[in-house]
Amino acid sequence: MPRAKSYLRGLLHRLRAQLPDLASLEIEADRIRWTGYCDVRAFHQAIDSTQWQSAIEHHCDNLVHNTGPCGIPALDDWYFDERLRVQQRLGTALRAEILRLRSPLVDSSRLMQQLVRDEWLDDTTMRFLLSQAETASERHLATATYARYMQALSLESTQQASPDLHAAYARMLSLPGVSQPLSSPWTTESPQPPAPPLASSAEKSTSQATPTPRDPPQPLRLLGREREMQVVESLLATPGIRLVNIHGFGGVGKSRLARQLYHAIAPAPHAEIIWMSLQDKDVAAEGLLPVLRQHLGQPASETDTGDDWIQHRLADGSKLLFLDGLDVTPATQHALHKLLAVSRDLRLVATSRTVLGLAEEHRVTLRGLEHGGADSPATRLFMEQAARFGADTASMDQATVGRITAHLEGIPLAIELAASWTMLLTVQDIQAQLEKNASLLDSGLSANSERTMVSIVRGIWATLTQPERAAMTGLVVQSGSLDFGTALILADTQPKVLLSLANYALLQRDEGGTLRIPLLLRQLIIAIADPEALRAARSRHARYYLERLASIPGVKLGQMPRDRLSAIRAMFDDVVIAWRWALESGAIELLPAATENMLGFLFAESRFELARDLAASTVERLPVQHPLYPVYCSFQALGAFRLGRMEEAATATQKGLQSDPRGGALALLSLAASRLDRFYGRHDSALAHAEAALAAAQDGDGFIRLRVREDYAICHLTFGNVENATRELLLNLAAARDLAAPFVEGRALSLLGSAADAQNAHQEALNYYDRALAVFHKLEDGYQIAYCHRIASYAHANLGNTDQQLREAQLALQGFRNGGHVHELSESLYALAMAQHRAGELQAAFANCKEALGTALKFHRVPSALRCIWALGMMLLPTHRDTAMVAMRFAFNHPALRQIDKAYILRHLGQMNVTLDEVAPGSAHMPPLDLSGAIQILLTADVRTDWSTLLPQAS
Repeated sequence: MPRAKSYLRGLLHRLRAQLPDLASLEIEADRIRWTGYCDVRAFHQAIDSTQWQSAIEHHCDNLVHNTGPCGIPALDDWYFDERLRVQQRLGTALRAEILRLRSPLVDSSRLMQQLVRDEWLDDTTMRFLLSQAETASERHLATATYARYMQALSLESTQQASPDLHAAYARMLSLPGVSQPLSSPWTTESPQPPAPPLASSAEKSTSQATPTPRDPPQPLRLLGREREMQVVESLLATPGIRLVNIHGFGGVGKSRLARQLYHAIAPAPHAEIIWMSLQDKDVAAEGLLPVLRQHLGQPASETDTGDDWIQHRLADGSKLLFLDGLDVTPATQHALHKLLAVSRDLRLVATSRTVLGLAEEHRVTLRGLEHGGADSPATRLFMEQAARFGADTASMDQATVGRITAHLEGIPLAIELAASWTMLLTVQDIQAQLEKNASLLDSGLSANSERTMVSIVRGIWATLTQPERAAMTGLVVQSGSLDFGTALILADTQPKVLLSLANYALLQRDEGGTLRIPLLLRQLIIAIADPEALRAARSRHARYYLERLASIPGVKLGQMPRDRLSAIRAMFDDVVIAWRWALESGAIELLPAATENMLGFLFAESRFELARDLAASTVERLPVQHPLYPVYCSFQALGAFRLGRMEEAATATQKGLQSDPRGGALALLSLAASRLDRFYGRHDSALAHAEAALAAAQDGDGFIRLRVREDYAICHLTFGNVENATRELLLNLAAARDLAAPFVEGRALSLLGSAADAQNAHQEALNYYDRALAVFHKLEDGYQIAYCHRIASYAHANLGNTDQQLREAQLALQGFRNGGHVHELSESLYALAMAQHRAGELQAAFANCKEALGTALKFHRVPSALRCIWALGMMLLPTHRDTAMVAMRFAFNHPALRQIDKAYILRHLGQMNVTLDEVAPGSAHMPPLDLSGAIQILLTADVRTDWSTLLPQAS
């Protein structure tokens, strides 16, 4: 349970980082509360007060349709029950509102469509729909839904429609003004399943020689397109709509949706549904109308004049013509216009990568399948396709599959191609390959093995004009979403060119109103774009984002201005890309103005890995004499130190100090040197470097001076100079508040707590720690939160609060482990071991203290190792006093032991039944010993220790 809580808290912290203005999410010690708006609560309140329209507006679409199973049985059961309850109450609201608005002058087809979507269709719902349909739109919707319902029943051998339902349908058809719909269902006297599309009976009697156009192949099972299917059906059932264009990028599933629709529609009497695939026809050369004439089997005749055959073949009776794979040209537009003008009862469904550009067009744009979670349509499609190729889907990591489908933006063809590689690669290998480049999608097997994503993109690229290609090249270097103004700058083009790219579905608008290009599409176009044009685009992108970063008011070290951080966070992925390109291309002149905000943001957001990486890359590219060289050496050193990479930190510090630094750079490098000295137990050198840093920062940046003074105070604490440390920390606390630097404020509070604890003011120390924790929880700084828990455990130990001491030590260890701060584990394991020893958990205490010692030695953390040696000796005192005293004397007299630790030992000697004479320097019992010798003695003693004899004594 603690691990689950910690994991959930980590997720919530990331949510808060992504949405910094989310003030309604309150995270308390033992619960999480949402105090803001809740659509589910508003929905139920509206239902309870019979405010039907309000309830429909708060219809909880995310809960009903977008919440998949999470894998936790109890929670999934609750979701299911709650969804069912919401759906039932929504049905009540929709029925009530439809009845309230019932009038021939008021169209309720949208409410009826929502009722059909959100309820399981049954006889009761169908009878209600048929009985309330009064307007033309309502009746068309009711008729289409009735046809679909009857078709579904035909597949169920155990269920049939009731006579009352057939009677309700017959009554609706008998009302004045009701015409037979295109998708007319079967007669009420003898309901039958729909027959395959055939030529109309009138045509059969007059021309038996006319061939029936071949049906499209049955599509693979359609996943995740239920909403789009309903939209197209609704459009076709709406009077006056004669041209529907299913539009989208290649491979997104346009043809599959159209084929599914074709096979789902039931033909009405004297109606005909025609399918024509244009994928393998040269429409551009031959023309759409001649190709269509040949497809329909209409031979040329000398008596024909112009396009008389259209009147003869398509104007007689209702026709629904599917044109799959339509490429738009002026000639094609003219042909479509002529078809619609000559044949008044003809309706067209086209699939196309571009908009058709006709006034009659109603567009349904397809995007990738939903790809959020193990039960998403995109993940299910991948698993099904992998199973087709013989892969063991049961052993596949669905989280990895989810990442693959997200990378592919849910595009069905791309998913099929990637899934075919499961014959040779694991899903982890597939993900790794796709992240490098999209070459996997230039091969592989799909339902149409001749099509690949690369071939689709090359085909589209060939049709673009030169300005369109140039603009697209400028946009694909962008990482995230962008607004219209940014798009114009990066594309270096005019608005009409962006509109043209949108018509090709290359440039898309997301739900937030910004523009984006899918990641997969960016990868594919970068691979085929002109290298020189791409280089110019990257340079334009780098200059734009680095200048934008520099224009934001400065983000100082230790300061957390939410508005400025949010502005940088929104574009930071592109800032990093711009920074790397400036280094790679030699555009170093772009870096100085952006440096302060770049580094201030990285440290404010605790992105130490990226800070270290970018600083190291910059140091490699800059000449040593460049003014920024020592600055980036200092940030590389501080970032590496925070990550526990002490050797790298030492190297970067040395390189920076050798480059003749001045001012703030010298202060930061001296600060890094002081921290390294303190880590390794070189306390005199640490204080000297801290004093040098303080001197260098006197005339420099006030925020740097705050950070330096903090480390100067820590050095005084190490030597036991508590009064000096307290004075410096109080100065820092006041200055941090004046400068609005909450991180420095939190650090000052936590260190003031340590100073108070050293002076035996333990309750005052805990008060400081609580105040520091409040600051760091607001900043969501997991490292500092864990640090506060660890030092709080020592204060509780001094107060005799064993249970609280143990809890704080556990929280500290868990926090550092979850954050990956392995160099902090030795101190945290030591704190936990001390708490366990006090609680009588002797075996666990000794084991954790041994592990702490090993971790300290791994990172050459000598002061930590000495504390562990002392503690292990203390634990061995009851059974191996001689051995224990050797180890304790060694630790007590080692020069790397902090004075504050020695003072603590002296205060507690009496409790351990040890005298000062026994551990003091010059003791007759103190043999010459080094660190490895002391450790060997402890390990040997551990083998002989019988812990069972100590447990009763401890209890």
